[in-house]
Amino acid sequence: MLEKLAIVPLCALAVLTGCESSHPRGGGGPVPIDRFDDELIAGACDRLFACSGSGDIFEARLLFGTEARCIEWAGRAISEQADVADLQRQVAAGTVLYDAEAARRCIDEALSSCGAFFGSGNPYETCIDVFTGTVALGGSCWRGEECVGDSYCDHGTMETCPGTCAARKPLGSACSSGSECAREGLTGGPDCWWDEMASASRCVDRIRQSGATSSQPCGLVSAAGNVLTERDCVVGLACTGDSDTMGACISPVPVGSACSSGGVPCADASFCVVGTCVAITIRHNVGEACGEAELALCDPLSNLECGPAGTCQSIGDGSMGSPCNSGDFTEFACDPGLRCLRDTNTCGPPRAAGATCESSSECASGDCDPYMNTCRARYCGA
Repeated sequence: MLEKLAIVPLCALAVLTGCESSHPRGGGGPVPIDRFDDELIAGACDRLFACSGSGDIFEARLLFGTEARCIEWAGRAISEQADVADLQRQVAAGTVLYDAEAARRCIDEALSSCGAFFGSGNPYETCIDVFTGTVALGGSCWRGEECVGDSYCDHGTMETCPGTCAARKPLGSACSSGSECAREGLTGGPDCWWDEMASASRCVDRIRQSGATSSQPCGLVSAAGNVLTERDCVVGLACTGDSDTMGACISPVPVGSACSSGGVPCADASFCVVGTCVAITIRHNVGEACGEAELALCDPLSNLECGPAGTCQSIGDGSMGSPCNSGDFTEFACDPGLRCLRDTNTCGPPRAAGATCESSSECASGDCDPYMNTCRARYCGA
């Protein structure tokens, strides 16, 4: 089957790997909070189309088509995210402090090169002070940014909100997510790592490096105690390993060549489908041929899907009551201000606190309680 394209909104854009650029971005004065996401989106989309690379980079570039479309859709995704709006409200209320100078340093560091933005760099140390909290240890909190210093919002095993501000855990401590792990004093960045040998997760310092050349080790090259070292390949090469396994840097192979998932990668502009590198086309119009025989996918950003007849068909127009697809592209299925409601698969208004929900995307707060299956009053995060 054709590999499913994944949407790459702002946060996901930051994990694409392996590129260099001659188009540096960033610079300027302090960044107002209402410009922070816009600058990151512009930088992410610039990098996406300036970088070479396969895998996620090519998937996103194929899906968006142009840098302008990338900025448009990524901006729309961010504008519809209730957790972003909630954070801005907490800044306005003074519960969370925003440092515009730190935001400039964060963005400039993240956009200093493709490698820095898409994986080779480590923005933790430069971005850690953008948002700081005012709630003391032991105080009530809804999200981690509200907590003072190197602390997080502990919601307990039942993910209860509000939670309690608690000190982040030192290296080697048991953890369930990276948000629990101490950030200060690290060489790289905090991570909650599943240790296969110990069958347990613990807080580690994950260091990212770049510069591995052909046949050199890449991926997770070292796991010494509580320090992990991950290394990326130089531009033009791909790693057969990943963030949890060691591999080697090799040259991607062209269309028609044999390939394998996690092994031999395909060159830019192609995907590995059933062991062979093939070129995939995105169809943008109703009635165009699609499916495996055509090696073509219908554009989900245009609310299209491949129908039983092997041609692209419209899912809906995004208006109130229109049919929608509540899958991977749910942020784009309905008009701004509407949500794709999973129980009816139709577009409707976001659901209020206490309403039944299946997904956080349905809720006005951007958060569906996973145990109660009801929308929370506010976004709840560590």
